[in-house]
Amino acid sequence: MTVEFNITERNINSEAAAIDKRAMLGAKLNEGRFIFHSDLNNFYASVECALDPSLRGHPVAVCGSVESRHGIILAKNNLAKKYGVKTAEVIWQAKQKCPDLVLVPADYEKYSKYSRRARQIYYDYTDRVEPFGADEAWLDITGTKGIHDFESAKKLADEIRDRIFTELGLTVSIGVSYNKIFAKLASDYKKPDATTVFSPDKYGSIIADLPASDMIYVGKSTETALARFGVHTIGQIASLTESFMQSTFGKSGVFLLRNARGEDTSPVVRESEFEEIKSIGNSSTAPRDLENDDDVRMMCWMLAESVGTRLRRHGLKCRTVQLSIRESDLKCRDHQVRLKEPTDSTRVIAETAQSIFRSVYDWHTTVRSIGIRVTNLCGADTPVQISVFENERERTRKDLSIDKTVDNIRTRFGKSSLQRAVVMCDSKLTGAKVK
Repeated sequence: MTVEFNITERNINSEAAAIDKRAMLGAKLNEGRFIFHSDLNNFYASVECALDPSLRGHPVAVCGSVESRHGIILAKNNLAKKYGVKTAEVIWQAKQKCPDLVLVPADYEKYSKYSRRARQIYYDYTDRVEPFGADEAWLDITGTKGIHDFESAKKLADEIRDRIFTELGLTVSIGVSYNKIFAKLASDYKKPDATTVFSPDKYGSIIADLPASDMIYVGKSTETALARFGVHTIGQIASLTESFMQSTFGKSGVFLLRNARGEDTSPVVRESEFEEIKSIGNSSTAPRDLENDDDVRMMCWMLAESVGTRLRRHGLKCRTVQLSIRESDLKCRDHQVRLKEPTDSTRVIAETAQSIFRSVYDWHTTVRSIGIRVTNLCGADTPVQISVFENERERTRKDLSIDKTVDNIRTRFGKSSLQRAVVMCDSKLTGAKVK
């Protein structure tokens, strides 16, 4: 049954005061806080244009490799955006809209370098920096010398924007507010190259009227669900009751309600304070559809190499191996197995993933992509039951020796310096993008 709120002019007027009153509570909870959200504009494309002046003045898009079936737009500059080029659309569609579109292959090492350089600038002003992807970050400048109101906070944001442009050649939009949710809302409000302040007095005049979908954590499904009840703006979310949001959306509904009222008090988390790693995984779309168990074996080994290496790098072992399968018609399925003993062995992870696949898949259609994720992590020094079988103890010892040797060689000479024979059986699949 669909329920519609009767949102009349009278209701809107009567709710306005209540919304402002609730917003005052959010401002009170965050009194004295000054939070920035910094968003590097059109990041990938902007980095490419900064490094290659010949690209400037042209519509530019960063894309994946067509040959590896990653032929989609990952980022575009403002000139490409004017032609209607969109992120995540396939290349041929983008070229139809903009025949002169210049395509540049993605280079994540370059983007990581620029991301780190931007963060170094942020650290000149505060040590409370929380990355949110490569191109975004929250900064807590509360207590920073000279910051005592939103006007002085805006001046500091403008200074950071100037430095990003001067030192990196990139533009950035910075939102300034009293909590993380509204700071991000502010940075999205005006782009590119802008500072936007959402102080408490802007709630009734701007924030409350913004679409619900503008607020972080409101995805398409949540937006659709809210619309069924006639709720389309942040202010309308704020006017709902906690009991309604709890019964309709569960805990996430209450979280959403408090965010809409400005009651988010979550701290800006320093990089060194991030929660411990909960899982490690990797997935890849194959250069061609996987057609048999041998194809899957190759992909599982390539992915397990990545996952196992990262486990050992972090000094961790896993107790559970998960396998995700995406079929050629894009249907997805996920399965997992709990191991008898925790492991960081590439072989164990690869063979477990293959075993899962064989037990659940009947080859009714080809497979487009495979993913491996390990969870239930523990320290590498976690005690394990020693096998009573000599051959099993010896195999475990050999696994550890081989993995450590391979890790050392690749660290010194590069990832491709040493490859297992199993991943060399098909030259096309060997070219799968596995980070």
